Amino acid sequence: MRYMNPGYASWLERNTSLAVQEKTGNPYADASFYITKEKTCVYRLTFSKELYIKASLWLYRTSQTYTNCYIGAGTGYFTGAVFSNNDSNTWKAGYADGAWNISCYVNKEAMAKANALNEVLLHFDGKTYEAIINGTSVLKTGWTNKTIDLVIYSDDGKGHWSNLIISDEPIDIREHVIELPVTLADATMAEQEDGGYSASKAGQVLQYDLDAEALIKKYGGDTLVTGIGFQAEKAYTNGDLLTKLEEYLQAEDGTEQNIGSIALPTAGGQAVLGLPTEEITLADMAGKKLGYRSS
Repeated sequence: MRYMNPGYASWLERNTSLAVQEKTGNPYADASFYITKEKTCVYRLTFSKELYIKASLWLYRTSQTYTNCYIGAGTGYFTGAVFSNNDSNTWKAGYADGAWNISCYVNKEAMAKANALNEVLLHFDGKTYEAIINGTSVLKTGWTNKTIDLVIYSDDGKGHWSNLIISDEPIDIREHVIELPVTLADATMAEQEDGGYSASKAGQVLQYDLDAEALIKKYGGDTLVTGIGFQAEKAYTNGDLLTKLEEYLQAEDGTEQNIGSIALPTAGGQAVLGLPTEEITLADMAGKKLGYRSS
């Protein structure tokens, strides 16, 4: 299963009031955010076997000292990837381990890029925890805790976060969440007064025309699509009859390519749905519809 967030603060699970929405700092989508309070948990995660977390950070050039941006696990103390210029006007990238006094040091340096995207990948396998910055492993330590508070921080003018991916399957550090232009083509679900849709029986659909050609022109038709999803506000089930949404691609002749299904929460709130694909390219998506079916 996948959580995929281009850079929307409202899609975070926790402490969204501490996250500020921005448009700058993400060349793949007009969405990024920064966090206004240190030590802020934005997602509480529990995993059984493996967990991968990917995020991108646009660092701004700054003449200020004692500034930090970081992402990592904060269950009791912080361990993770840190970007700091606390002792010079040049950003350094590395890790802080075992303390919340993050600004005092950065260990095991990796390359940090100013006025550019920096890519961070975190991996938990139940025994060890590894943090990779721009392709360089800066941290590998023992880790057996299966519950993680994902902590993210960067104040305004320092760095903007985007491209947050959480998965129980491997993530390539080059992966980015790109917004796909769509228009509603067909809906057999009932439209509500607030503009949302509800299903009362299995098999009702929301179907969208894809403008894959716009992305093909920008990124190339052979670009691999590793997951397809959408974000829905107040997406939930209020009974036992309908509990899932199925996701599929439909060709012009009506044939369908199943992507998968995802269970809906049982209470009001948001659902960020992301499903992995099997070797689909942008060219494969051209001329097709993206559908969601109640089941």
